[in-house]
Amino acid sequence: GRVEDIERVKVSERKIFEKFEDLRGFGRISFGGKEMEFRTYRFSSAHIMGLRELSYEENLRVFGKCARRESHGHNYKLIVFSDREETFKEAERVVGELDHRLLNEVIENPTLENIALYINNRVDAEAIKIYETPRTYVLITNLREIAVCL
Repeated sequence: GRVEDIERVKVSERKIFEKFEDLRGFGRISFGGKEMEFRTYRFSSAHIMGLRELSYEENLRVFGKCARRESHGHNYKLIVFSDREETFKEAERVVGELDHRLLNEVIENPTLENIALYINNRVDAEAIKIYETPRTYVLITNLREIAVCL
């Protein structure tokens, strides 16, 4: 996927969206003078890392054990920021499509960045933040810039 440097996202935006470790799974924030809600969704999916144009051995060298033929899974946490109820309905539909799926059937090369882009293209949100692990996430703001934290 296309990954932009984390510094390209405005520092003020990054600080606002990165501080959310929401305990309830929903809430309201004020951002840039605009009130919006955030809601948290969780889904579990599996994937096999690799590029079609590479051999199995080459994919193992590039992606390590994540490229093994046996899929491995993650419990994803998606936070959606919006002021529109329809956005949250869109998010529920997308999460329903991805939950308990082999992501390779839906997303080519399902890296976290590509999963975030897939969701972002289907959910009209001010921002989304998706976690693959507690410390690995992608943030896409309404500016459609991407930040990755590993």
